[in-house]
Amino acid sequence: MMITLLVVLLVLFLVLAVSIGIVLWRVPVARWYVAAIMAKFDFIFTEVPEGKFKEVVRFRAHKRTLMAKEGFKINDNGRIVPLAADEPPQSLLPGGLGIIGLPGIDRIYTRQMKFSKSLLDGIKPYDIDNVSEFYAMVDYPYALPFVKCEDMNNLPVSGYATLLAHVDGPTLSLFATTNFYDTMVGLVLPVVQECLRQKFDFDNPTEKNDLDTLMWEELNEQGPGGADSVIEELHKKYAVRIVAFRTVQIDPPEEFRATSLIKWTAKQRANAADAVAEAEQKEAAGPIELAMEKWIEKEAKDVGETVAEAKKRLRESGEYKEHKKLLADQINRSRKTVQERVININSGGEPLEGGSIASIAGAIAAAIIGATAGKGIKDENDAGNNPGGGKKKNRKDQEEDDKDDLRDDLDK
Repeated sequence: MMITLLVVLLVLFLVLAVSIGIVLWRVPVARWYVAAIMAKFDFIFTEVPEGKFKEVVRFRAHKRTLMAKEGFKINDNGRIVPLAADEPPQSLLPGGLGIIGLPGIDRIYTRQMKFSKSLLDGIKPYDIDNVSEFYAMVDYPYALPFVKCEDMNNLPVSGYATLLAHVDGPTLSLFATTNFYDTMVGLVLPVVQECLRQKFDFDNPTEKNDLDTLMWEELNEQGPGGADSVIEELHKKYAVRIVAFRTVQIDPPEEFRATSLIKWTAKQRANAADAVAEAEQKEAAGPIELAMEKWIEKEAKDVGETVAEAKKRLRESGEYKEHKKLLADQINRSRKTVQERVININSGGEPLEGGSIASIAGAIAAAIIGATAGKGIKDENDAGNNPGGGKKKNRKDQEEDDKDDLRDDLDK
């Protein structure tokens, strides 16, 4: 008895609501407000956002598609295609307003959607219930995780790529497969796994752009006997069109990454050493030129020549080149000696903070000026067993002299 009463009340309410709606519908302005209110509850009318579509089902079977996409329509094959020139839109209702159909019989189709979105900093999974609006031919960055992938040397490969794809057949994408995202990943991933196994090597890594090109060629390659490629199969059977493949991240195993880091660190240290040597060479160029000028002036004065004549003569005889080389050697020895003294005396064996070339420039310059006192510069080993060329000092006296020389150098 109670159920019968409730059914009667519901029918009366529906009759009353429809009657009021019909009355208001006769007023041009009011009719759209009525339709908007009804669309909020998906009752007779519904709202379809721009760039999306909804499916209408009757007794759980597909009836028709409602789409709001400027300049496009759904053709007889259920595909989204551009409107022809001067072709009117399919819906005569304004904006995204669409007619569902008979109340209680026709309704908007809803389903669960599970997929993953590709981002620059990782993968974002989605699991959404009661989804009723779907993108209509709008590119979306779906994520493709590299699952059970290996390179040419059987090293595990981890990471992910972006599959930029869209749906251009609403009915096929929703009813030809249980989840078009899972279907897309299931068809694309084996091709990616095989491509990495045959053409990718961590020891000689391929550039991302080149790797993407290889992947795209494999995805578009026809199967045995002229069978459809993966791209064609997805589009024909499931109305999913992949428009681009982009590798976002590809990583080797952790132990391989540690080895690569060691190699990279060694390379960077070698580059730093080269840079230091180059800087020292450039900085030494100034003192060398100064010493060379003084030496040429002395040579010119000794033989009564002009500086230009003496310089020309010394170049032609090869003495200029030899003397310059000896000066560079003297600078290197002076730099090493001064730096060692600074470490041993002032820091207890630890390198001084800021112990750059500039901090010992005074000592180097002093060595060069002293080297120009005579015509020739002798290497330390040229004077025999005694580098000083005179009476050899004992170790204690030598250390005291070294300390005095260093203090004078630092005072400069």
